[in-house]
Amino acid sequence: MNSSFSLNSGGQAFLGFVGSAVMNTVTHPLCTFKNRLMANKPPFPVSERRIVCLKALYRGYTDICLTDSASLVMTYVVNGFLRKNDFSPLISSALAGVAASPVIAVGEAFMVNHQVHLNSSSCNLKMLQNAFRGAGLFATILREVPFTVALFSFAPKIETWMTFSNQLTSSTFSGLISGSICGAITAPADRIKTLIQAKNFSFGQAAKAVGRDLRTNSGQKRLLLDASTRALYMGLGVAILNVINYRLPHYLPDIMKE
Repeated sequence: MNSSFSLNSGGQAFLGFVGSAVMNTVTHPLCTFKNRLMANKPPFPVSERRIVCLKALYRGYTDICLTDSASLVMTYVVNGFLRKNDFSPLISSALAGVAASPVIAVGEAFMVNHQVHLNSSSCNLKMLQNAFRGAGLFATILREVPFTVALFSFAPKIETWMTFSNQLTSSTFSGLISGSICGAITAPADRIKTLIQAKNFSFGQAAKAVGRDLRTNSGQKRLLLDASTRALYMGLGVAILNVINYRLPHYLPDIMKE
């Protein structure tokens, strides 16, 4: 954490809850663009009048807010517990990501289907099956662990190299850098997860689809766009959480301090 004092479990949980709400509200349209692109759909949902449907950009917002708030609360609490028990930042952040992955997998399954299939119903058994299939869960872990590592391990490390006199500026840029790098690297895993959840691919089918893209010019351009979009999405997300981690405890020290 970036606060200058140790946080209690309730304070860590509150950081995760607030951070999830703010991050998802700001970045959800970009998330919709990213997931539709990865599922080989037109990136912008359009109405019959061929204009961008702003409401559709927030499809799946409720699903991901409910589950992502729970997963981030779990991530913050698990990471905080492990750090207090002398686990390294890298190990504690990675284990926190693994612990939260089953929860986030459910929200991602519903959200991706709503974003990609605009006429889908709000809930069905197939979405839950896709979330907890070994392939979907494994792809979510591959995608989620780098996010938590970027937030709790890489961003604080990068921040120590910053020379800005303003702590808020350092928190923002360290989050942008760490999130963008991890986002770009994990774009293939994110596309595999999206194909599994949105198109009912097996892990092998999704991996082969990504592999075919690597062998063609058009596919390479698609993967580059995937990586760029995910880097922007994850960079903004980690930066937002990093700033909240730094600022919020100072407003509520009596409640959040150990």
